[in-house]
Amino acid sequence: MYVAIIALVVAIWQGIVNRRHNRLSIKPSLRIDRCIFATKSTFIELCNTGAGPAIIKSIRVFVDAEPLPGDTRNPQLEALSKLGLSDLQWQTYDINPGESFGAGERHEMILLVSPIKDSKTLERVKNGLLKISYEIKYASVYGEESTLPHQW
Repeated sequence: MYVAIIALVVAIWQGIVNRRHNRLSIKPSLRIDRCIFATKSTFIELCNTGAGPAIIKSIRVFVDAEPLPGDTRNPQLEALSKLGLSDLQWQTYDINPGESFGAGERHEMILLVSPIKDSKTLERVKNGLLKISYEIKYASVYGEESTLPHQW
């Protein structure tokens, strides 16, 4: 009788541990990287460094810690415009709610296409890109929600 009860307790405990392991083994983890080079690419990149896909719930763009309006058609271009960087040629990547962002996936959210020709422009781009931040709410395939906060 005691052996049966102990076996039942061990089986339940094993199931709990196994479930926790399964959830952690596919947990997404989003990160923003900024790379600013005069001679190489200049961009803000979103990376999923976790082991599982991130399902995007919402994304907000901030300039100087102030959120851009939610109805902005292209918030990243709007942010660049607010920072006085719209005279340069940029490429943007938009992520929409409901999209899946796979493990190991990377996307350049903002990419400077035109070359940086002088130190004044480099300094302007560097100071501007450091003022852009994102708040991204996302979930794992199990529905566990996380937030990449805009303050870093």
